[in-house]
Amino acid sequence: MSVSNVVRRTSYVKRQTLNAPKHDPTASGVLHLARFGYRPSVTGDFPGGGSWGWFFALVVTVGAHLLATSQAQSLSVGLFASPGYLTPTLEGSLEAGGLTLSARLKRDAVGFGLEDDLEFGPAGRFVFGARADLGFGLQPLGWGAEAYLRGSLAQVGLEARVGYASASRALLWAGERNFGGFAGNLGASYRLDPNHTLRASLAYAGDVPGAIFQASTLGLEGAWALREGGATYLAGLGFRMGAYALLGWRGELGEEDTLLDATLRLGWVSRLELGLFQEELRLRLMSTIPLGGAPFEAAASLEGQNLRGDVSYDNGNQRWMVWLRYTFIFD
Repeated sequence: MSVSNVVRRTSYVKRQTLNAPKHDPTASGVLHLARFGYRPSVTGDFPGGGSWGWFFALVVTVGAHLLATSQAQSLSVGLFASPGYLTPTLEGSLEAGGLTLSARLKRDAVGFGLEDDLEFGPAGRFVFGARADLGFGLQPLGWGAEAYLRGSLAQVGLEARVGYASASRALLWAGERNFGGFAGNLGASYRLDPNHTLRASLAYAGDVPGAIFQASTLGLEGAWALREGGATYLAGLGFRMGAYALLGWRGELGEEDTLLDATLRLGWVSRLELGLFQEELRLRLMSTIPLGGAPFEAAASLEGQNLRGDVSYDNGNQRWMVWLRYTFIFD
């Protein structure tokens, strides 16, 4: 296998728009961490303890071995920062016996995953897998595990995820939400005809669309999608600690092969999400609208070629984060 410096291109029209990580409008990068209370240690230690040397040596050793043996399918190297915390990140995946094995590592946690798929020919395909994380930098040790399933068969689409974490998920991996315990969500869609689709989702303490509260609550959302004239229109209702309305639009802008995906939730949950996609550039923005005492959150994600950057800000928890990653793809 040979190393390619270009990430495999998948048609942007077929790519799913993911929930963007949270955004910190006050942070302009890792070089400005001192403004938020972080001071690098003169001894070379991580904020909060631990040595830089052994971790970087481990990252370099593992990465070099994977590159030399060409065993990896993809390898991402990154740097993550949040208040009083800074760590390199390493993520990799490889194919083995028809399965996709993955691993991820930061200074005080490690995770492993296993994924497989089930083909139904022209009718559809399902992907399923599981992941487990161990936070060895926590006292006592923290751990988390989850299982997931996503795919479609004929007119039915399904996405499900369930998991448990003994500690805050934000401590077990970079960019995760700041709550522990059980979490799960179930989303389904049914295509009535080529132009009409019904969608519904149910979640518990998870990232159900529109969720801005991290308390243990249930969320429910239903929507109707209409495709007409090359664009998709979305309308629906949701409930999470209160009712809200849902409106959305997805379609191409001009003749530049640029896709815009916009979703607005307004009510007890008020949140605006925007996605702008080109073949080699993907931009995602999210901002809550602080009505009725709801906390303010914002996020931005920019991805182009092999490089991705995420920033976020959560006023309710007074948290921000910056995460930069570079991905190598192996053919």
